[in-house]
Amino acid sequence: MRHLMLALFKHAHSENNYEESCLYAFAFLFLFRLENECLPLEVGTPLESENHCPSLPFGRHSSCWLEGNELVVRLRSRKNKMRGSTLRRACMCHVSPGSWEVCPVHVLGALLTGKAPGAPVFPFWHDQTGAAVRHSLRRRLILLGVPNATEFGLQSFRRGHAQQILDDGGTLVDVLRAGQWSSPAFLLYLDYAEVENSAVIDSWCFARGDESDDSE
Repeated sequence: MRHLMLALFKHAHSENNYEESCLYAFAFLFLFRLENECLPLEVGTPLESENHCPSLPFGRHSSCWLEGNELVVRLRSRKNKMRGSTLRRACMCHVSPGSWEVCPVHVLGALLTGKAPGAPVFPFWHDQTGAAVRHSLRRRLILLGVPNATEFGLQSFRRGHAQQILDDGGTLVDVLRAGQWSSPAFLLYLDYAEVENSAVIDSWCFARGDESDDSE
């Protein structure tokens, strides 16, 4: 899935659709639901961190900002975490060949440049439906010659990254931490044989989430 995500990123970029290429990378690296968590993402500032405000204002979907060598995303609420979630992704430029092309700090972070707090991270897609993104995704997969391209959906990115972590030897704890999930329900999507054989953290995850508000 990692190689496919990079191929998708490059293909969208070659079509001069930088925003959509970053949309794919965001969904993959943060293990987000593309329609409900990625499309509505909003620009924020470090002043909207949990250290400065207990919760984001009502009606505020999220806050995304650069902090040192990390891209930080704070979601006001999530399906299984009503008090929201904070996720961090560090610079990946020197991690492995090709990782610089989807670096959270230097590539995805560039989407925030010049945008005021509250502005959408993905202006073009902010008011679009998941169906539009799905159609565009499948079109690119067909052009890339991916088998069963029409069967891919918007969950493919987070599902694929979760499986990638396990394929790389990561544990269930690593997957839960990477996606800030409090429930192992995601296992329904994965290969149980791979789950049983997992052991070490994924070298591409580099996730450090604030789990202080999750008692499970």
